Amino acid sequence: MSPLDSGYEFYRQIEPALQRLREARSYVEAGGTIRVPTLRVAATHELAASLLPAALANWNRPDIPVSIQGHSPEVVVQLVQNGLVDIGLNSLPLEHQGLQIHWLGEGPRLAAVRADDPLAAKERIALTDFHGRRMILLSNPHRAPDALRGLIEDAHAGGLASIETNVAIALLMAVQAGLGIAIVHPTIAASMSLPDVVLRPLEMTLPYTFGAITPAGRAMVLPHVLDFVQVLADTASRIVPDFRLHEAQDHARLLRHA
Repeated sequence: MSPLDSGYEFYRQIEPALQRLREARSYVEAGGTIRVPTLRVAATHELAASLLPAALANWNRPDIPVSIQGHSPEVVVQLVQNGLVDIGLNSLPLEHQGLQIHWLGEGPRLAAVRADDPLAAKERIALTDFHGRRMILLSNPHRAPDALRGLIEDAHAGGLASIETNVAIALLMAVQAGLGIAIVHPTIAASMSLPDVVLRPLEMTLPYTFGAITPAGRAMVLPHVLDFVQVLADTASRIVPDFRLHEAQDHARLLRHA
């Protein structure tokens, strides 16, 4: 017998709650010894593999257990809304009921091509350079800007099927293997590199905007949670090329240009 998809989905949703129960049991078994609870962070797959590790390296709290979950943007929102994680790191839109936005960040997407690709010789790559080329994409193109969706549609119309993945390193490895060219998020560019893959700015700015969220309506957010929220912003400011930090009230304006 093998579990149905619904069973996997059910387990994925309740696993954080089960982890909390395990922590409570450990607390009792330890005689009630007070310790800092696990910091639970949910992020999109690319942010979980890029910004989060860099931020943890800058956070001087080795005494705090950390749990990182990589999910689709929609699942990240659900986990934060239901209080199953302490922090969400997610792409826009983020103005949903039950969420508190702490900060928003923005950086320009970059092109990823093989080093021996003629496009690698250009200082900046135009979107027209992508015509007739196979696209390698991070999953969830519905959150991509209109210009990028247009490139995908043009490629499909020309008989070129795109390659999609929700694993950031797999996207770069596909470029490395010569399977196509990609437009990547700036957080990936800041934290991952592979031999024979080069990153180039785009002539047209395609902003990637993301932010840090916590469950809304909580009487108190633990100090170490707020501390790490700030570390995430500080780390993004240091490692993301041309990064711009925004306030939560800028959400509507940023969404119009995303």
